[in-house]
Amino acid sequence: MPLYRYAEVLKINLAPQAARLITFCVLCVSIILLLTVTAGSLDTLKSLSLLRLISDPRWDPAASGGGLYNIPVLLAGTISVALLALFFAVPLGCGSAVAIEFYLSGFIRSLVYTVVTLLSGIPSVVLGLWGLETIVPMIAKMHTPGSGLLAASCVLSIMIFPVIAFSAVTALKEARKRYAPGGLALGLGKSSLILAVLLPAARASILSGIMLALMRALGETMIILMLAGNVAVFPDSVFSPVRTLTSTIALEMGYAYGTHQNALYLLGLILITGVVIISLLTRLLAKGDNQ
Repeated sequence: MPLYRYAEVLKINLAPQAARLITFCVLCVSIILLLTVTAGSLDTLKSLSLLRLISDPRWDPAASGGGLYNIPVLLAGTISVALLALFFAVPLGCGSAVAIEFYLSGFIRSLVYTVVTLLSGIPSVVLGLWGLETIVPMIAKMHTPGSGLLAASCVLSIMIFPVIAFSAVTALKEARKRYAPGGLALGLGKSSLILAVLLPAARASILSGIMLALMRALGETMIILMLAGNVAVFPDSVFSPVRTLTSTIALEMGYAYGTHQNALYLLGLILITGVVIISLLTRLLAKGDNQ
């Protein structure tokens, strides 16, 4: 039998086994991760009551008397940064998608698409460094010291808006194929067609992209560490310093032990739970769009 025949036979026989093995490894890693985080979280609930995790005056594991572990203050910081970043990212992502699909052409379209693609691949530490040198000084002219909720959200929005843009471009392209000929036949102009027909038709897929961007925002660490101020307080303005779940884990895991370490595992479990819920919502939105 020729050598290439052996290669084909091996490919046919081994490919399904390799796929099953990879799937099994992914499942094992996911289960081990979940069990580890859950075990640490349960140990936290054994040593600290749920009421205490909610009602402690602040997050301060080094405080006398066993430390203080106020989780809502970290949740408030996490949610506020993510939502404010989405507030900036959604117009950027949807606007760039509409421009790429309907208003730009030729070299300019390729250039804009390439820039958006490059932005999606820039390491977050580089974006954080740029934010320290550019965004923080600009905000400091309005409100010192400059680092805080607004600075972190502005830079975070630049990192996540390409996710929205790519989802919107794909959805608008499909909607354009289906509905644009009929809309143009009815005499709709380009702007009316986009606003009244194509964007509503692509709504579910665009919302799925927004959900994916939200997941990335919730899980971001480096930009938050560099720009958010890292003070565990409830934000009372966009200039307030904040601390998030991810930044707390990154800052404290290196020296945490005992109850403190288990509390950080609980923060990780909260993050995983939130991401799973958002992922399920994304799947439901995508399913509704397909139907």
